[in-house]
Amino acid sequence: MIKKDWVELPPHSHSYKDGVNYFLDIAFTKGMVEEEEILCPCSRCCNDSWEVRDVVYDHLCSKGFVKGYTEWIYHGEDESLIDLDGDSDDETSYHDDIDGLLFETFKDVAEGGGVHEGINEDAKKFYKLVDDANQELYPGCEKFSSLSFTIRIYLLKCIHGWSNASFTALVELLKEAMPDLNIPVSFNKTKSMIKDLGLDYKKIDACSNNCMLFWKDHGKDDSCHICGTSRWIEYPEVANDLEESIKAHKVPAKVLRHFPLIPRLKRLFMCSKTTDTLRWHADHRSRDGKLRHPADAQAWRGFDAKHSDFARETRNIRLGLASDGFNHFRTMSLSHSTWLVVLTIYNYPPNLCMKAENCLMSLLIPGPKSPGNEIDVYLQPLIEELKILWEVGVETYDISKNQSFQMCAALMWTVNDFPAYAMLSGWSTKGKFACPACNHKTSSRYLKHSRKMCYMGHRVFLDSNHSWRSNSSSFDGKPKYSAVDTRMNRMTRNSDDTPNIGHPIGGKKLISLDHKSLNQAHDYILFNCDEVQEYIREHEVNDHNPLKKRKSRKANNQREDFIQWFETRLMDEKVTEWLKVLSRGPNDVVRRYYGYVINGYRFHTTNREARLKTQNSGVTLEAVTQVLRNAKDENPKKICVTYYGAIKDIIELDYYGHEKYVLFKCDWFVDEKDKYGSPLVYFNKKCYKNDPFVLASQVQQCFFIEDPLNKNKHYVLNALPMESFDMGESLSTDAQEYDISKNLNTLRDDCEVDLVRKDLSDDIFEIPLSELHNQKAIESDHSDTSYGSDNETDYDSSTD
Repeated sequence: MIKKDWVELPPHSHSYKDGVNYFLDIAFTKGMVEEEEILCPCSRCCNDSWEVRDVVYDHLCSKGFVKGYTEWIYHGEDESLIDLDGDSDDETSYHDDIDGLLFETFKDVAEGGGVHEGINEDAKKFYKLVDDANQELYPGCEKFSSLSFTIRIYLLKCIHGWSNASFTALVELLKEAMPDLNIPVSFNKTKSMIKDLGLDYKKIDACSNNCMLFWKDHGKDDSCHICGTSRWIEYPEVANDLEESIKAHKVPAKVLRHFPLIPRLKRLFMCSKTTDTLRWHADHRSRDGKLRHPADAQAWRGFDAKHSDFARETRNIRLGLASDGFNHFRTMSLSHSTWLVVLTIYNYPPNLCMKAENCLMSLLIPGPKSPGNEIDVYLQPLIEELKILWEVGVETYDISKNQSFQMCAALMWTVNDFPAYAMLSGWSTKGKFACPACNHKTSSRYLKHSRKMCYMGHRVFLDSNHSWRSNSSSFDGKPKYSAVDTRMNRMTRNSDDTPNIGHPIGGKKLISLDHKSLNQAHDYILFNCDEVQEYIREHEVNDHNPLKKRKSRKANNQREDFIQWFETRLMDEKVTEWLKVLSRGPNDVVRRYYGYVINGYRFHTTNREARLKTQNSGVTLEAVTQVLRNAKDENPKKICVTYYGAIKDIIELDYYGHEKYVLFKCDWFVDEKDKYGSPLVYFNKKCYKNDPFVLASQVQQCFFIEDPLNKNKHYVLNALPMESFDMGESLSTDAQEYDISKNLNTLRDDCEVDLVRKDLSDDIFEIPLSELHNQKAIESDHSDTSYGSDNETDYDSSTD
């Protein structure tokens, strides 16, 4: 073992520095190394930072080791048995902790105190093994007991692949040379001793046609109840003699070897050397964002979020399943395939979880042929154990905490090649739909003369303007213009959380947008895209024009200059293709709609609404904005502001096939509140004419109720979204939308403004107060805070 007494020495001493150098030699040789960097175990980094050797040396010499880090699991301690001082204790090196092994295996019996009415089978095995552990290998031997030597020689047989006959011959030779040697005299007797330690497997007979297993209710059957095949190997010379057939020992035709999973998982926590590493993924894992273990992946975090009860117990086991066939005769001239199913424990750190000694073989499926799609027949014993471990769990003793807990386990995923994937999942990886991810969209073609399937969909990985995409004669006779991903499954390229979840009403019309309106729409997209925010801040910092003394004017000019600057800024920089497309701007040919359904509302333009009795053009938008108290204000304040407007036009902006956005062009009205706190707007007072566009997904719907005493003054009533808004164009609009004409007539007849709705529940709506709702905000169009004057003209959206 590595001695660590030098860790407590003063950092300036030579012994401490020599110890640090030796520690680094072991860490960089046998520990976790990533690009010539290791986790720094100093008191500041705490194994959370990857550093090169010189930096780690300086940190350890100046700050010392982090407290509590006594087992150097990240730095190769589990693989090293080097003594720092060079003093090797032979007795310690070759000592086997047989007493600990027996205690961990038979804990309940060992702690029972021996007070029982009768000795059960486990107790008999325990006391027999205790006797073997106390017997000397030969008179005067202190290094080995009979049990420890038997385990050691059996381990050599397993590692080096000795045959059973060679093992028996060896122990017979040892017994002949040393008559006093107290060891089993054959392999079978050795196996019976090892079996009591729980290192055994179960044999389950199987149908030779892979139909069923002869276990549980069918454990005593002599033939398959599916195909009728005999369970046993039939010998013709014995089958003719009935008497000999009855006396003969029956040999099963096929035997599945099942290595029980639950006892081995329980034993991991009964072993003091492994129980701490099983909590590595939760207690010792570095969380610096680097992917070096499945615990660092999104799938692991998603599983924890979905199954929080399971994740709360860090000792629960996470398993991965791998299966493949192999030829154990070590020759390729013989066609034979024996399949094994191996489980990997992902609780271990990366340098341990994939080691052969930490992989658990669960099933050994006999050949000579692959089980194929019938592998699920052989997986039944394992699945039964996994269901118990997932649904109920098993009581397990944790020796490190000296307590019992309910251990559960989850099978996280399978690791296999494509043919094994087909067997485990049931999806055929051959033929027309070979790709399980593409499913029915798999690009496949059957070659008539060679009678094989070929897959020629590689052109989807080429650039969209590549000449081979239109070259049909050299491929399958068809051009290929589709991309790798589809509109339904690709991830959003910008993170503005505004997916196009609506749909237009009626037909569309292609129009050419004028330059000013195109820049306004593109400007709104840029300033609402999260990926562009860092460039906006950079442009604001670099904008040092001395003429722009006021922040209001500076903000206005920044929006005007940013589009050109952004395109130039990204011209030579290595950024995503989407950002480059975004910087070049959209196509000036846009789609115009006259109605749109989104967010549970049906929206119409004011031109379309003029021919209807209903009102669906009103929109409301809540946004956080910066407000200046006056034209000289240098410290803008962020507040939540509600804007009210009417839809003038609906367009779909196209960034040349990469992304499309539906925008509402609105007339924004100056608003205020009456003495009762009700919002109202003035149709004859418009504002924000240089910023008319808004994303369709950002707005809600509202109604405007005319004041009978002032036709330009309208009260605002928020609309509720419809439960089912996709009702089709053929249905009557009157039946779908709220008709306010009756309320208008009532207001005119009675000459009283009744703002209380009698047909609604008594709900209270809190509307945020805004500093814009004062006289200064009403005059904002004529101040320096606006982005343009009221005299500026917009493009004519009434042209149909």
